[in-house]
Amino acid sequence: MTVAENNFTLPGSGDRYNLIADLLVKHADGGTSPVPALYFNDQVISYGALYQSVGIARALLMEQGVMRGDRVALVLPDTPAYIYIFLAAISLGAIPVGINPNENAADIPALLKHIGAKCLVVSVENAPLRQSLAQSDISSVLVEVDPLFEQATKAFADISAPCCDYEVMAANDVLYLTFSSGTTGRPKAVTRRHLDILNCAQSVDAGLMGLTPEDTVMTVTKLTFGYSLVGGLMFSLLAGASLVVAEEKMTVDKVIAATKRYRPSVLLAQPRILTELNRHSEEGEHDWYRSLRMVMSAGDVLSASVRDKWTGLTGLPVTEGFGSVEVGHFFIAGNGEDMPQGALGKVLDGYQVQLIDDDAREVKQGQQGRLCIRGNSVTTGYWNDPQRTRAAFEGSWYVSDDVFTASGDYLFYAGRWDHMIKTGCGEWVSPVRIENVIRRDERVEDCAVMEARDEDGVSRVKAFIVPGNGSEPKELQAGILDLIECQWPQLDHMRVHLMEFVEAIPRSANGKIVRPRARR
Repeated sequence: MTVAENNFTLPGSGDRYNLIADLLVKHADGGTSPVPALYFNDQVISYGALYQSVGIARALLMEQGVMRGDRVALVLPDTPAYIYIFLAAISLGAIPVGINPNENAADIPALLKHIGAKCLVVSVENAPLRQSLAQSDISSVLVEVDPLFEQATKAFADISAPCCDYEVMAANDVLYLTFSSGTTGRPKAVTRRHLDILNCAQSVDAGLMGLTPEDTVMTVTKLTFGYSLVGGLMFSLLAGASLVVAEEKMTVDKVIAATKRYRPSVLLAQPRILTELNRHSEEGEHDWYRSLRMVMSAGDVLSASVRDKWTGLTGLPVTEGFGSVEVGHFFIAGNGEDMPQGALGKVLDGYQVQLIDDDAREVKQGQQGRLCIRGNSVTTGYWNDPQRTRAAFEGSWYVSDDVFTASGDYLFYAGRWDHMIKTGCGEWVSPVRIENVIRRDERVEDCAVMEARDEDGVSRVKAFIVPGNGSEPKELQAGILDLIECQWPQLDHMRVHLMEFVEAIPRSANGKIVRPRARR
């Protein structure tokens, strides 16, 4: 066994272990610790209170017959109840599965069937889902909870912190499942092991974030996404730090209000939020971010203009991370300092990457290739999905659909393999690179670049533009075309041939452009 830089001991893959020991038990002092673990609205939930509530949630699941290995689906907003149930399932050796509560209710039965859910935990307010389940053949046990878990607390008032009796697993047993965002087709249920989280923490937290018990973390995305689940909840609890839990969508106004209220030291953000925060800060309100020591960005490409403006306004660098559900969290990161223009960052300790071509041969420096990742937190595959598992993994390597180029140790993101545009002369065009240039124009609210066909059926590069208030379309179009030509004066294939002004760019719940919908 190896002692990690964090305050935990890294077990071997076959060692007996349950992550709940490091997430909760060691910080709770048997249910008496007054140290804040969660902030939710007016509530401050200590590690002791969290320990006791997880014990009650454990009793609730046991009453429903939940046992080791059973899948427990959670279709809940981000509330204390979500966290209690999630951790309780882990303590039982069951496998929690978060499902976005904003998912179409008619689609959820298929997800439940795919994972073979023994139990489904939903909000008492989710009538559309109950109706959808009633019309399906799903046999999952249905459990309804309120956001603060008050009904269950009353029902199990005689339970005295039983979560100390957690089920001891193997460190490489499945801890939970996470559904991919679905922007690449039917969602995949990615397996995550107990040991994976500790390996992620070694690379990302110890090597990048450096969380301590004095930190408070706030995230703008929801706990159904790995960025927040691992980087927010898991890393916070491992460090004995605190997490701000927000039930509603984190708009820019809510981010600012919550930052003023809870004084977080670490913000896990996204490019869209940072863009809006820049606009807000330019209008003169500067005190709201004073508590922050670190800002991270993920989920979409962070343009240099947004990063530089943020740092200029606040004095805080932005650490951009790139990860995937299959890896668990970030495996590439950089903060823009002393980096080549356009670079995303370097590979974090604990991971290896290769860039390959269509024939699975490693490409040369400067050439575009599909990113392959190897490391101790890479998933072993997709739940109940052997065909797509075989397609995505080659031995210990995960073969992603992300395209990068490399220069020295630095990696440059080019886009998704299935989003690249091949022009008439055979050159490949990266939509992401063009989008980054377009976003330099401050009159552009949002944009998306993708392939389209002209009236003759020829492949063209098309830009969908969301103009800012008061922007004149003809002037904006001319300005955008000039920006692109100035960026690549010698590369005629890096041009936008068609442009359409739209009201909004369709995005997934975690902020990624949904390109098939944008084309419509």
